[in-house]
Amino acid sequence: MWPSIVPALPFCHYAIRVAKLRSKTYPNQLKTLGDHLRQCRIDRKLFQRQVAEILGVHPLTVVNWERNATTPPAHYREAIGTFLGYLPVPANGMVRRR
Repeated sequence: MWPSIVPALPFCHYAIRVAKLRSKTYPNQLKTLGDHLRQCRIDRKLFQRQVAEILGVHPLTVVNWERNATTPPAHYREAIGTFLGYLPVPANGMVRRR
């Protein structure tokens, strides 16, 4: 029999708290609407499919927007603005139109 139970690590009641490193996919600079979407999604800990449900689009559409392969059509601007909490404007203040 053990005379007394002593924890193996007597200092185990201490907790080390450090900031979690950002993922490699986290945008460093917000240059495009896709960068804004990706940053907001990662900050809220959402999956791309969850964002797609919120915006009412297919999950691959969100993937393409975040990769800057395509840009969102104008009729999604309101839904994107609601999701982000703001509507990003390009640095030059100009909105590209077709």
